[in-house]
Amino acid sequence: YNQRTTFEIPISITQKQVKESFNSAVQLNAFISMIYTAIENSMTLKLDKLIMMTITNFIGETVKNAYESTVYTGAGDSRAVNLLALYNASIAADASITAAEALKDANFLKFASETIMNYVDRIQTYSTLFNIGGKARFTPKDLLHVVLLSEFKHASDVYLQSGTFNEQFTALPEAEYVPYWQGSGTSYGFDNTSKVNVKTSGNNTVSISGVLGVMFDRDALGVSNFEQRVTTQYNPKGDFYNEWHKFEAGYFNDQNENFVVFFVA
Repeated sequence: YNQRTTFEIPISITQKQVKESFNSAVQLNAFISMIYTAIENSMTLKLDKLIMMTITNFIGETVKNAYESTVYTGAGDSRAVNLLALYNASIAADASITAAEALKDANFLKFASETIMNYVDRIQTYSTLFNIGGKARFTPKDLLHVVLLSEFKHASDVYLQSGTFNEQFTALPEAEYVPYWQGSGTSYGFDNTSKVNVKTSGNNTVSISGVLGVMFDRDALGVSNFEQRVTTQYNPKGDFYNEWHKFEAGYFNDQNENFVVFFVA
């Protein structure tokens, strides 16, 4: 782990006033439990956000490594895969589509599913092509994580799978789904949900829309809750306790492990 962050959730609990506000210990316990449940929920939300930040940081580093400029319309490489550029290059020029049209085009969705499934197979054999460090690595299927944008999944279900007789042959790989990588904006527009705008740990600024999914080795990135603790201070004048609930999370990106990002641009 080369990075850590400490989250803090402050809370104040009165002593005398709380004791006088309830008829029984059961009621008091329910009230206090509600407070601590809210704290635990807040910790979970913060940790989930850190997990997404760890993924988007790796997306940024991978895209930066694949492109010399900030124009990402080229085909990319074996780690940053521009599915739209590859698709348009495979068909007649007058049949090419835009990023806005891609998720409603059944032929593109077939091509995208085929390409991603090919990567599921390719990444299981020793290769130096799927990590930034160029190290010989392989990722067995049970250690492979695939995270896809839910809009991509639902577009595949509606525009492709629903009209396909042998849908198992065009299905996307088993994956986890996220409604957005960083935020929804005010409208859940595709430009917002599919966008990654980060200043990476390598001090690179990357802004790219159209990110559809990632696949990576279990050892490529991680987040752990190292330590959880509570610091308490009693205020005798006001008869209340101040508590600071803290937990330290460690997170890492290992650029010598396999990580692939799929996008349309």
